[in-house]
Amino acid sequence: MNLTILHTNDLHGHVDELTRLATTARRIRREVEAAGGHCLLVDCGDAEERSVLEMAVTQGQAAMVCLRAAGYDLAVVGNGAPLSFGPQVVVDMAEAFGQPLLAGNLLDQDGALIAGCTPWVVRTVGGVTIGFIGMAPRWEYWTWFGLQNPESAPIVRAGIEQVHQAGATVVVLLSHLGIVDDLQLTQHIRGIDLIVGGHSHSTIYGGLVQMGVLLAQAGDYGRFLGRVDLVIDDQTGQVTDK
Repeated sequence: MNLTILHTNDLHGHVDELTRLATTARRIRREVEAAGGHCLLVDCGDAEERSVLEMAVTQGQAAMVCLRAAGYDLAVVGNGAPLSFGPQVVVDMAEAFGQPLLAGNLLDQDGALIAGCTPWVVRTVGGVTIGFIGMAPRWEYWTWFGLQNPESAPIVRAGIEQVHQAGATVVVLLSHLGIVDDLQLTQHIRGIDLIVGGHSHSTIYGGLVQMGVLLAQAGDYGRFLGRVDLVIDDQTGQVTDK
């Protein structure tokens, strides 16, 4: 089974670029599906920007409405709106997007995930179950809002175990941690096939392989639409090429 994952990150309110990205994504999706493959479109955080009037007035919801209209399948919580307006806005952003936003590390003082988030989701594509784990950035500023700022590795490990229990044979981390943290995770965690990142505004041309894990990130401001092509064995559900 051939799976194409198209991705963006750190749009920061550049919705003028989103029309071009969405048009390109729809074209690629049609081409991939015509060839018998499957395609998903994901955003890895900070689509919103408080300096953009529409996004400031709606506290980030306008960005999620745009992503939904553009056909995005999944989106990750960044730091833009939650740190500008408070983490309580995430639930409204998720409602605007039409589904929970991915982030397993935004925890209140009781250790509960904040409203509007889910730590992971599974999607069955072409008969293969894929687990997507989400991570928001690690910043001490979360504590200003009464949130915990936990270490990333234990949460990602727990997510891997949980998506495996849910039947996933392929694991994708959608991360707004930044490239340095993403690289560190590959040193300490096994079981991730792909990390699609954001937060550091890194442009990784052709992908980067570290400890057998492919890392991808598509710059910023909508300048690029990232693309990852995975070949997955129909029988084992394992990634055989990326």
